[in-house]
Amino acid sequence: MTRAAWRKFRPVSDGHWATIALDSRGELLLINRRPTASEIFYSPPTGVYWVDVSVHHASVKLELPTAEGVFNFLADADLSWRIANPVQAVRDKVISGEDIYRPFVEHELRVMSREFEVDRFIDAEKHINTNFAVRPVDLPCGVALLDCRAKLRPEADTLSHIKHRTFDERAEERRLAEHEAQLRNARLMRDENETEHDLALQSSKFEHSIAELELRSQLNLERRRMAHYADALQAGDLGMLALRLASSRDDVNDVIQLLMNQKQMDLETAQGIVNALLDQRLYNKRDAEPLMAGANAILENHMKRTSQRVPSAEPAGELTKSSILEEAEAVDDPDDDGDDYV
Repeated sequence: MTRAAWRKFRPVSDGHWATIALDSRGELLLINRRPTASEIFYSPPTGVYWVDVSVHHASVKLELPTAEGVFNFLADADLSWRIANPVQAVRDKVISGEDIYRPFVEHELRVMSREFEVDRFIDAEKHINTNFAVRPVDLPCGVALLDCRAKLRPEADTLSHIKHRTFDERAEERRLAEHEAQLRNARLMRDENETEHDLALQSSKFEHSIAELELRSQLNLERRRMAHYADALQAGDLGMLALRLASSRDDVNDVIQLLMNQKQMDLETAQGIVNALLDQRLYNKRDAEPLMAGANAILENHMKRTSQRVPSAEPAGELTKSSILEEAEAVDDPDDDGDDYV
């Protein structure tokens, strides 16, 4: 720097460059104004440095160790830096900021990455970006690290292994889920079948109990009816017996069988029952036919026994049957069509 050049010197003032002057004593001074006349005449500098103090952006590729020690993370770090102390940078003769920030960034990232296993590269990346370079860091030689963001991934082979392992785990999870779903469906079907079986069994028990109760009721009712018939026959109340038979015509055969078993029915008794039914107009000719069909066997049996005792006797059974039928025809309503009862 000559005195004539120094006289015309203007320091850069756009904020991207800093002017550093080297005086005759070897001191470095930051110049941010135009030199005075005395400075121009008495102490002109021997040299001037222009230092770039703007913000620089750079990308760094690093290999970071993992917790296993045999695998590595591949890291792409995007950072920003600048010269924070231009006088120090000139004194240390900094040519490139990478020689300053790269060792520092690599060291810090390696310390953090060792805390994570290789398959936790996402957690490692989050931890680094949260805890590193959250504020400007002053580095040696007047360099300042402003920011740093890293992207981590495993090596290609390791990443392929992790992918296949993840796919296998997911496939196993799907199989387990399908298996669990099948088990749940089987359990539900079993519960439904057991419930249906229990309901069917309970319904069957109820139906059996109801049928048993109905059978008992029918037997009791039948027993009471037959007891009533037996009492009426023993008491000789033919009118009451006829009235009961008229209301329960299905009992005719049972009553006849009862009479046969008890051997309490003779010819006059049978005729009296029929006459009582006909006198009270409870039977017409058509209704008398079932009764006569049941009583005919008893009458014939009675006639056989009588003929054996009195061989010359006239067949009273035939006469009796004829008389009974005649009486039935006599009391038969000529206007009755056989469907209505008088």
